[in-house]
Amino acid sequence: MSVYSHAGDQFAISTTAQNADLDQSGFEALTYTNVANIGSLGEYGISTNALTYDTWNTVVDQKAKGRSNAGDPPLEVARLDSDAGQQAMIVAGAPNYYDAHAYKVTKQDGHIDYLRGLVGGPVSPSGRNEDFDIHVFTLMLVQAPLPVLASV
Repeated sequence: MSVYSHAGDQFAISTTAQNADLDQSGFEALTYTNVANIGSLGEYGISTNALTYDTWNTVVDQKAKGRSNAGDPPLEVARLDSDAGQQAMIVAGAPNYYDAHAYKVTKQDGHIDYLRGLVGGPVSPSGRNEDFDIHVFTLMLVQAPLPVLASV
């Protein structure tokens, strides 16, 4: 069994709006633009609300699954104004831009996670004299991540 770091992973955006759920062939048919200088990508995946209801005749709450969220991971990049991927993220993050986009996360072993959602930002946290000049985008995912396992 091998374990991997995120060194060498890639994140890419499809610059064509994708406002409906996609299956694997739909994601694979798209053209993607890599985003340079990724520092980190936050947590994504299905998180389901737990609903509880207390009744008079039980000691333990009744539970059910509620709505699910695919995630709102922050994407941190070291700013590079000449990078086409960062430019595409800035366009998609504009406050008056309402279309979703597809994203492709490629891991170093060939595993791929396809994502789809809106972009917020960027925000620029500034910092001290030895901090990098970064942008932080928020991905507002509207579809469950679609993993494609690496070929063995």
